Amino acid sequence: MMNLITDLNKLLASESAPVAIEDRKACVEYSLAVLIATTLPLPSAPVESVVDYYAANCVPVLEVQVDKFNTSYPLNLIDVQNSIYHLWRHRYEMVHPQGSMTTLRLYASLPADLAAELPPTHVKAAGQTTCMDAAGLIKTFLDQP
Repeated sequence: MMNLITDLNKLLASESAPVAIEDRKACVEYSLAVLIATTLPLPSAPVESVVDYYAANCVPVLEVQVDKFNTSYPLNLIDVQNSIYHLWRHRYEMVHPQGSMTTLRLYASLPADLAAELPPTHVKAAGQTTCMDAAGLIKTFLDQP
């Protein structure tokens, strides 16, 4: 775990795209949230209750991942879990659009409705490419047995 923290700190302090010290924790939290949200299962067809599906199929998986990371790198669990849900929900809506194709959006920048649901510190982190690079380091750590 110390290698992960050292590598994350080096990456976030890199000269090419440095992240301010006060923003680094949110950057790591957002990166973790994006990583987990994009790997959680999606139903193959629209479901009657998205919340129930998420609780039954996603929460157990994300709790293991978040707990594993949180034991060595303390997180704001509420912000991370909220971001995971809203990012996953957005992914669900892209796959199962309700109404029109205008609901299909790309993550080049956060849509206003999604940004409004995320913690402000995570919205700021989303705009920093170095934060997304941190997801690769976090994934390597979480994939370890």
